[in-house]
Formats: sequence, C-alpha cells, structure tokens
Amino acid sequence: MTPAAVRLVSLMRSMPLSVFCNDSTPDCASSDTCSDSRAVSLAFVSTWPMEESIRLMETEVSSVEADRPEMLVATSRMENDISSMALVVSSTLAVMDCTFSATSSLVAAISMMEELLCSALW
Repeated sequence: MTPAAVRLVSLMRSMPLSVFCNDSTPDCASSDTCSDSRAVSLAFVSTWPMEESIRLMETEVSSVEADRPEMLVATSRMENDISSMALVVSSTLAVMDCTFSATSSLVAAISMMEELLCSALW
C-alpha cells in the first residue's frame, strides 16, 4: 500500500469521530427552549467538521496512487461517512424545524394573550 493510501485509509477510519464531535444538538422535545439563532448556530457547528473532512478527503484522493483494492476500501468508507453526514444534516434540519415551529406557537400564544388583555381592559 502506498503512503498516500495509508493516509487515506487512516483518515477514513478516524473521520466519524470528527464528524460527530458535537453531541450538544438538542432533540425535538427540548428544542422549544432553544432560540432560532441557537438552532442556526448548531447547524453551522455541525456542518463545519463535515466541510473540513470533505476538504481532507479531496486532498487525499487527489494524491492517492494506490492499487485498486485499497481505493475500493477507501471509497467505500467515504460513501459510508457521507451517508452519516447526511443523517447529521437531516437531524440538524429537523431540530431547526421544531425550533421554528415552537417559536411560531409561542408568538401565536403571546398574540392571543395580548388580544385577551386588550379586550379585558376595554
């Protein structure tokens, strides 16, 4: 195996740890306590390691001169890691949807309370 292939395989083995380093993403049940800006911030925090990992993959793939079996292993790991990234992105978007939904419900409730207060005062 060439040195570039060794680096690529090593990168692929360590990548899920770097992709899932942010375990602070709230679930849907607790998202009503999060602000919209926090949800957007979490989306950026979750995607940054992915962008870095993709950049590293592109660099390694462009320098690999390995034989076909090693490339197949590396490619397979990349496909699995990209699928994992897609799950992270979709769960982040789900959290954002819950947060926006909770915020909309809160705004509607505040609006109803204002109407009741105004009608009680007049």
